[in-house]
Amino acid sequence: MVSQARRYARIVPVLAAIIATLVASTRLLFGAALVSPYNIAILTPNYIDNGFIRRGLGGTLLYLIDGGSALHQMASALPYQLFGAAFLALPMALLLRRLALRGDRLWPWFALLMVVSPQLFWGWARDPGRGDMLICGVIAWSVIAVINRRFMLAALLLLLGSLAHETAIIYGAPMLLALWFLSWRRGEARLGQGIAAFALMGALLLLTALAQAHWGDDLIAVARTVRAGRASPVDARIYDVATFLTWGGPQSIRPSWCMAFSDDAVPSMIAAGFIVAILNFQLLFDRSRQLKLLLGFVALLPMIFMSIIAVDHGRWLMFAVANAWLAVMAVRIMGVETALPERRALLIAGAMLAVLVAMGPASVHYPNLILKKLEHRIWPNKHDKWLDDCAPGWREKLGPEAQ
Repeated sequence: MVSQARRYARIVPVLAAIIATLVASTRLLFGAALVSPYNIAILTPNYIDNGFIRRGLGGTLLYLIDGGSALHQMASALPYQLFGAAFLALPMALLLRRLALRGDRLWPWFALLMVVSPQLFWGWARDPGRGDMLICGVIAWSVIAVINRRFMLAALLLLLGSLAHETAIIYGAPMLLALWFLSWRRGEARLGQGIAAFALMGALLLLTALAQAHWGDDLIAVARTVRAGRASPVDARIYDVATFLTWGGPQSIRPSWCMAFSDDAVPSMIAAGFIVAILNFQLLFDRSRQLKLLLGFVALLPMIFMSIIAVDHGRWLMFAVANAWLAVMAVRIMGVETALPERRALLIAGAMLAVLVAMGPASVHYPNLILKKLEHRIWPNKHDKWLDDCAPGWREKLGPEAQ
């Protein structure tokens, strides 16, 4: 019986990782979804054409996938999507296996959540070509490093993820801090290890910013690369909007905030996102006060920050749910949290998961599919301000060819 349980502990996490990767890529595999021009624009600038630019890692990966070209066809996003999904699913499988080998009977439930949660791989499937799974994968690998008390390695991994998007730091740094603190309080880590890890990360982030300012193209040059990479002149304005909002730096934050909060639906969407996040926390059995504080710090706090400065509220929810899953796995593996729910609690959680599944997956701006379908009926006057209203001179910043 013991050997059979260990066999399941080795096989099932791998199967869960394979299924999750396929779930995230199925819509592309079967042609049910196209990559948006916005995402293609984001994946065009790269280190080869534009030097050491901010957020250039994703575009560089796709440049290599395309065999040394920044002219991306829609099909190019499939291997990128598969890579991102596998890069996240693999460390999640390793965490599942480690939890199973500890004898924690909840590991099959966490494997189920990983595969069917509407706010994880199923949600990412609806926005192909994003680098969010890649970022969550970096955070997942850093969690494994922290569990193994390799805090400096965790800091370096988060720095690497920040080259694709700053969410690696925004969601990853609280995770590193919280898990280090729990280890330190248990006498399993030294104070100096945490200080050194964050000092290293801070110093390297500063050096990275200085290097990008010195060796990376400016906004006009990046916009020129994006325009040259368009397969057709269709949706030219979307490419320019994506360029400004992605590479505009601090000057793009205020317009993003302006567009978001001029939309009648946004406050309710953010509130709905928090409700869905709390429901997901309940599925992770956040019963203890310590665990509730942990999830609030590593998941809700970054989600609040991102919801204030950027419009993609569904994305920030998915990041939060992924962080919550990783945090609960970590504290159970570390032995910080060991309680098992009663049968009644498991039944309630199963019913709650069924309701979330019935409401459909999250997407870029929505916590689930139901709200996306109802939005125009409930809030008919949404998006009453656009980029032209919130940043009237944005085109001039992209050069004379801006659409």
